[in-house]
Amino acid sequence: MEKLNPFINSKSFIYIALFAGCISLMFVGQERQFGIFAWIAPIFLLQFSRRAKALHMLFLFLPMIITGCVTQKTHNLFNEPLLGVINGIIYAIINFTIYFIDRVLHFKNKNFLSTLVFPSVYVVIEALVSSLLGTSGLLAQSQFAFTPFAQLSTITGIYGITFIINWFASITFWISENDFKTIFIKNGLIIFGVFFMIILGYGFTRISIQPEGVKNVKVATISGTFDLHELAKSEKEVLLKISEKPDMKIPSSFFSSDKEIDIQISNTRKAAESGAKIIVWSEAALFLNQNHVNRIIAEVKNISKEFNAYILIAFLEGNCTTALKPINNKSVLIDKEGTLKWEYKKSHPTPAEIPFINTGDAIIPTVDTEYGRLSNVICYDYDFPSMSIQANRKGVDIMLVPAYDWQGFAQMHSKMAQFETLQNGRLLIRANGNGINMITDNHGSVIAERSTFSSNNKVLLSNLPLKTSSTISSKIGNTFVILCIICFSSSIVIRIISEFKKKKAD
Repeated sequence: MEKLNPFINSKSFIYIALFAGCISLMFVGQERQFGIFAWIAPIFLLQFSRRAKALHMLFLFLPMIITGCVTQKTHNLFNEPLLGVINGIIYAIINFTIYFIDRVLHFKNKNFLSTLVFPSVYVVIEALVSSLLGTSGLLAQSQFAFTPFAQLSTITGIYGITFIINWFASITFWISENDFKTIFIKNGLIIFGVFFMIILGYGFTRISIQPEGVKNVKVATISGTFDLHELAKSEKEVLLKISEKPDMKIPSSFFSSDKEIDIQISNTRKAAESGAKIIVWSEAALFLNQNHVNRIIAEVKNISKEFNAYILIAFLEGNCTTALKPINNKSVLIDKEGTLKWEYKKSHPTPAEIPFINTGDAIIPTVDTEYGRLSNVICYDYDFPSMSIQANRKGVDIMLVPAYDWQGFAQMHSKMAQFETLQNGRLLIRANGNGINMITDNHGSVIAERSTFSSNNKVLLSNLPLKTSSTISSKIGNTFVILCIICFSSSIVIRIISEFKKKKAD
């Protein structure tokens, strides 16, 4: 092992590590992810960030921009070059910040507790970013297919997975920094191995426990006929004018035709006739003026009463109030008695929507039914931890999520929704107008799914087992992140004290 030390400390190894780390990250964050690379990347990047000279840390930035342009391509709906570069720069800033802060706090230490610093920094930065931008792109998202390990999210939330991955990288560096001495290898690997086996043991146990005799309810998703992306491409100039003049009249050609409305109503009735008791439309299933809205609500109320069904309709609505922006992205729940229970506006519009869409109040609605407590958010809303924490506090059993994705992002976004469902023990009905319609149980396992890219069938029917599970994560909220903040803060204090003692000694 001693022969490795000169090589590891050499300039050539440091830049090999940088290259290997960035290449590994290119396999994380894609539509098709390879979870093993999420473990490999931080091992190499930590070797670079902690061993390179201070000024050489800047060499991390450019490769990270390139990596970001590749991995964040899934977020770039229309493949706009400028947006791709912006996404790459944001990605680079986030990752550079993590490794830069860790470098500032790091000093050679034989104490095993020092290995907790890097994963704590990583979690704190990720938690901050996800509170602002949503959870898309988090390192832990790549681990959903590693089912036993993914169960850790039911205790710590998704950030616990991020912590373990980066803790392993930190331990690996700690061993190399202490010259691969047997005692460090033994202690480091035994401690991590025990923790990891406990985590996997918990995961396998949780997977193997299957509920028996669970009551089912038939549910349905209905994909809309409205093509939001086609409108955005074909009417780009008009949309830009509307964004600049919110009071400008929306062209009648934007709104859904009577035929499209009739198809959506017909599909809703078919789902109800097939026995569906909870029916969810996809996001922006139709683009409606106020007369259309009143007509549809009246017709859906009749269907709800006739078939004793809860129906969530979702649509774009030409704004008819004094609001600042011209369009509302809404969902409306009508209960089995034909009563309108809530109107919800999308609370986190995507960057492309911000110029046009009025933002909701970020308060999730709920209603108690014989099937459990229902709630509703729209697409991107479900990516924000604050919305999920709110749902936990309100005791939501079934989350209804109208969504509208695109081909490069659909698979990843559906997995993110599954992960959110797993860690909180809820049921999910996610209707997609341009992506994957999905119904999952409380373990995040798919009960039924259908892609709009491979099927023209607008209606997905399934029996949903009414089994929820109150997870530790759903009860303790951000407790794990707070613990990481405490560890992060403590490392700052320790670093300051260490520097003070060093100057005093000099």
